[in-house]
Amino acid sequence: MTAALPAGATSHGVGDRRPIDRARVDHVVRRLQARIVKATQEGRPGRVRALQWLLTHSFSGRALAVARAADAPDGCVAGMDRELWPTVAARALAVRRLRRHGYRPAPVRRIMVAQADGTVRRIGVPTLRDRAMLWLQRLALEPVVGAPAGLPDRATMIARAHALLATQRQLRWVLIGDLAAGAARLSPHWLARMPLDPLLRRAWSRSGQLLGAGSAGGDSGGVPGIIAPLLVDLLLDDVARQLRRSAPMLADDQHAHVLLGHAGQFIVAGASREALEALIMPRVRQALDACGLAPDRAGLVIRPVSGGFEFLGQHIRRVRGRLVVGPARTSMRQLLTQLRALVRCNRGSSAGRLVQVLNPPLRRWARQHRFVTGRRAFADVDHALSQVVWRWAKRRHPNKSHGWIFARYFCRADGTRGFHGEHAGHGLALYRARDAAIVRLAAPRPGRSGHDPYHTAPAGRAGADLQRAAASPSGAFARLEPDDRQRSRPVLRGGGTGDAGSLPDSRKRCASTAQP
Repeated sequence: MTAALPAGATSHGVGDRRPIDRARVDHVVRRLQARIVKATQEGRPGRVRALQWLLTHSFSGRALAVARAADAPDGCVAGMDRELWPTVAARALAVRRLRRHGYRPAPVRRIMVAQADGTVRRIGVPTLRDRAMLWLQRLALEPVVGAPAGLPDRATMIARAHALLATQRQLRWVLIGDLAAGAARLSPHWLARMPLDPLLRRAWSRSGQLLGAGSAGGDSGGVPGIIAPLLVDLLLDDVARQLRRSAPMLADDQHAHVLLGHAGQFIVAGASREALEALIMPRVRQALDACGLAPDRAGLVIRPVSGGFEFLGQHIRRVRGRLVVGPARTSMRQLLTQLRALVRCNRGSSAGRLVQVLNPPLRRWARQHRFVTGRRAFADVDHALSQVVWRWAKRRHPNKSHGWIFARYFCRADGTRGFHGEHAGHGLALYRARDAAIVRLAAPRPGRSGHDPYHTAPAGRAGADLQRAAASPSGAFARLEPDDRQRSRPVLRGGGTGDAGSLPDSRKRCASTAQP
């Protein structure tokens, strides 16, 4: 007698009202990506394509792609169909509709976005379904490219640049380039060699959702797609490979060069300006021209390391033999411009509401630059912001003295000085950038993949308890912000689920009173 097994295809009504198990979906996708990495390392392209097909047609891959598209910062911006996925039922329906068979991308919605240099750029907003399909193909492309898991990390690339220029002091000149201006004009012949689904690649190129010949023409630039960062990284890998073949490193290190690139920006470090001009720059132009990118749009310039240069929002300079990396002036100006605009929009708001609006971008910027030497830059940002809120307070109380304004808004109850206010019965203090904890990052070894279990297993074991606790109904672990007016629970170092039962008797009482 054959036992009946509860297996087979699920009905259309299953999962419509039940949220997707995100932890389970992430685990299945990471396991498939690890198999793709292994097949890539073994040199089996057929196996890689088969595993990519399995990932893009699996339920877990489609569910994760829908979740990433809906949870992204632009997930609340609709495309031409004006469709959003705010509910569980809408996301479940989107998972069922995310199929390759019969898929045709919709036209993009054109909008105008102001740039930092004062110009206006025309970009396109795809529909949520098209964005989810792009995320699905990106999940299959990341293991092949060797990109880190999740979004690219600028801090690790800055650490690599710091370690390179600090240890190899013969590298005194850098060739700087930026592909953001012309990456939308990549050659379709170069894109045809990329490990993408050919059917989807041609459809996206025609509709303007992929950086290729079908993107928006003209001088306004093309459409920044979700797969665009990976394509730019592949382009930089091709340029580095051609440089290694055509101009290898010499024994005397007179023409030593190395290329580091991320998010469209790249630097080529060399020992002399003549070597970069005569050997490296022509080969970089030739490599970019082979990919269909106009070399004039890459903005190739040569700068001395002692004079300083900007790379990925950081200013790198060698002072008296010591390499100093700090926040770039352009990044500071952009932050202060954003904060001043927020203050102007909240002239009539209360002090507490103003603190709530200013804290998120300020804290985000400080966390992004806390890996470099930024104490002086943090102090400059705090000083400039204090002047802005001081003018806001003077405008709010034109008939009050300076001493009254200072005592009202800048003298805290604990005796410290700083702008503060109240909102919904809670006291809020303005975040100070100089209070951000400075963290030094070690340079990662080149060739490490964020999807290789050999490199990610130790970190995965260390964070498994935190992931399980975060998904538990008790909510023992959650990301707390200072403005949320919540308290954290004490947890033993090295493990524990965060429940009061896993704590010693001396801490159970504290855990029970720490509930918000």
